Formats: sequence, C-alpha cells, structure tokens
Amino acid sequence: MTPPRPPIAALALAVLALAALAAPACGDEVQGGAILPTLRLTDVGPSPIVPGTRLTLRGAGFVVPEVASLAVVFRGAIDGEGVEFAVFPRRLADDTLEIAVEGEVERALVRTQGRFVGSVSVLRTPLIDAPADEVGKPVELYVAATLTPRVDDLAPRALYVGEHVVLTGDGFLHPSEGASVVELDGVMVTESPPRSLPIRGLQLPAAPDDPERRDAVAFTLTPDILGIVPGRFDGTVTVIDVHRNGAETRSAPLGLEGVTLAAPRVDAMTPLAASRGQWITVTGQGFTAPDGLLQTATVLELAGTFRAAATGGVSDLTGARALTLVPDLVEGNDTLGAVLRVTADGSGQLAGIGAAPGRFTGTVSALLFFGADAVRGQPLPVTFDVLPQRQLVYLKLLPGFEQALAEFGLLVEKDAVVDRILAVLTRDYEGVNIAFTLTPPDDFAEY
Repeated sequence: MTPPRPPIAALALAVLALAALAAPACGDEVQGGAILPTLRLTDVGPSPIVPGTRLTLRGAGFVVPEVASLAVVFRGAIDGEGVEFAVFPRRLADDTLEIAVEGEVERALVRTQGRFVGSVSVLRTPLIDAPADEVGKPVELYVAATLTPRVDDLAPRALYVGEHVVLTGDGFLHPSEGASVVELDGVMVTESPPRSLPIRGLQLPAAPDDPERRDAVAFTLTPDILGIVPGRFDGTVTVIDVHRNGAETRSAPLGLEGVTLAAPRVDAMTPLAASRGQWITVTGQGFTAPDGLLQTATVLELAGTFRAAATGGVSDLTGARALTLVPDLVEGNDTLGAVLRVTADGSGQLAGIGAAPGRFTGTVSALLFFGADAVRGQPLPVTFDVLPQRQLVYLKLLPGFEQALAEFGLLVEKDAVVDRILAVLTRDYEGVNIAFTLTPPDDFAEY
C-alpha cells in the first residue's frame, strides 16, 4: 500500500510563490530581458525514477545564485493523478542542474509503478532589476519503487587481469539509489597448472559508466575474481539490484561459455633510447598495481645481452641474470611507467641498466604475481640504447626574482635576463652532459 502523500501546497510553498511571479509559459519560448544569458532546457533524465535518483537537467543559462535564484517546476499527472510542485535544484554548472529524489520530492513523484506525463520547467528569478523567466520541456518519465535488472550481454569475452568488464541490459541502479551487484557462478579451468576452480555466488560491486543511463554497468576484473593463470570460465552472470530500502531484485542469469583469461602482454616500450633517471613507458594488457592485501604486483623483465659503449664488452642478461624493472606507475591495466634507475653496491660502484651507456638487445616481458601464482607474458623483442648519464637541472624562478627585477627597474626586460642566465649556464658548463629547463620535466623523474 502506498503511504499517503502530503498536499501539494506543503511541498514547496516558498518556491511556488516564486513560480507565481513568472508567466505560465512552459514551451520553448524564452521570457525575460536580455540582461542574462538565454535560458534553455534540453534534457531531463534518467528514466525510470526511483527513490534516491539524481535527476539531471541539462540546458543553458543556469546562472550562479549570486545572480538569480533557480527553481524547477513539475506540472502534469501520474496515471491520471494531478501533480504540481516546485523544488530548488542543486546547480552543478551553467548547463547542469540536479534534483535528489528523496524526502518530499520522492513522496510527490514515486509510486510502486507509474508514469509522469507533463512538463518540467526551470524558473529563473534574477536578484537584479530584471523580470523572471521560465522555460519548460514536455517529458514522460517512468517512476517506480524498485527496478528489476535485465542482463543482455557481457563484454569483452576475451579477458585480461584488470579488464573493464561491461554488462549491458537495463534497470541498473546508480550509487545514490542503492547498488547493482554482479554475481558469478561457474567453473574456472586453468591451463598451466591445470586446475578446476568452482566459483559459487561470487558477488562483485558494479556501477554505471554513465550517470544518466541505466543500460550498462561495469566492474574491474581484479586478480581475486578469476585469478591470474590463463584459462577458461564457463557459467552464468546475474545482476542483483539492492535498493536503498533493502529490497532486492534479480535479473535472469545470462549464460557465459568460453570466457577466456589471457596472460599479460607487452605491445610497446618507449622511448627506445634513454638515460639514467628517465621515464620508460610500457603499454600492453593485463597489468595490475601492487597491492599488499591482495598480494599482487606486476614487474618487467629484460632478458638478453648488453654491449657496453665504452669497452664493447657483452654481458649476458638471461636466466637468473635477467634485469627486473619495478614499475613506479601503473595506469589502468594497460600502461606501466618505470624509471631507469641505478643502485650502489657495497663498494660504491653503480649497478643497473642505467649505470653505463650501451645497447641492450633482447626481450621485455611482464611478470604478474598473485599470492603463490606467477604468470609470465609473451616477450616483446626490443633493442634499447642506454645513453650517457645526463644531468637535468630545473631552474625555478622564485617570487623574489621578479621583485628584484622591479626594484632595479628591469622587470620589462625579464625575458632578456632569463635568456642571459641560460646563455651563461650553457657557456660555463660547455662539454658537460647537462641541460637546464625552466619548467619541471615530464620525461625525467630524477633531476
């Protein structure tokens, strides 16, 4: 039984009083003087509306509260029952307003099932000496106490660890309305070592990618879901909508056959020539950030030979002597950033691939760890030149620099003074592998 709703007059008397100041037009015509930007309303959504929905209005002319007050007026009917009320929205930007469907707004709009047919208007009342104006848009919005999700597809079906997995369908919840939870049931069969891992009722948090749509929900394939060992998952996926009031609705299960999990792969490494302290970027798929709780990490392995530029000597860097780069940066599951660093041994000698110039010829591969499991991806052939060490110096001009120039009457010659500083530094350090910059470098981590 639907609880009784308060009289319309009790919903927003103060706002309705504002509405009475404006002309009752709700079409596309814009009223008011030209002193303010044009007021427009182009879109209202999402639909259906449930308790907790953040109803978004898009348009133009939604000025700041210091210039004009804004109100949103609903006029229409829900399944024949007249509805008219107004509410102060939350202003997000000049083109975006938001209304929280809760409290009095929820009681006015939400039914067990229904359809609001009518108009939604934005009323703008300037705080300056200018007339109020109102612009509206005809709408048809479905309202409901709960939603029942529907799952049509899951993509992609060829997965890597860290994959952004999207389920398409309808009836998914936004975070303000509750939560849509993905539930997996089935069996994960791995290739090497061969294992059969049952997965029963594994529930994963998910969220829509678009806050104004309900036809897609997504989750991240973390290592604790299917593991990291390549294999195949067969089973079903279900979405459960958990509403704010605790009510739960379930979709019909969607069958999943032949969903594969692949080993990490490296597609490219850039740049292919760098010096100590410089960033190296590796792109590919299946990378994961270090996580002590999950016991996961991704490292890069360089295996091959290194020919020193100074002596021509060749070092074997295969097997146990292969070099390991620990990423300093992980972005998503497709980008790793590592700094070409060196370490000092007990005698003070520098070691590491950035310690001396030369050429590395071999492969780079990603090693993925999760608990007791370790997976090495397909290696990528590379030829990488280690350049002579280069000292990069960032010259930061402090506020006192301009103050001093002003006191000497040289502020208008600031650019010339800076150019002279750089010229003197270049002259004094001629023959030294050093460079100076006035902006923090983005290609070097050590400078």
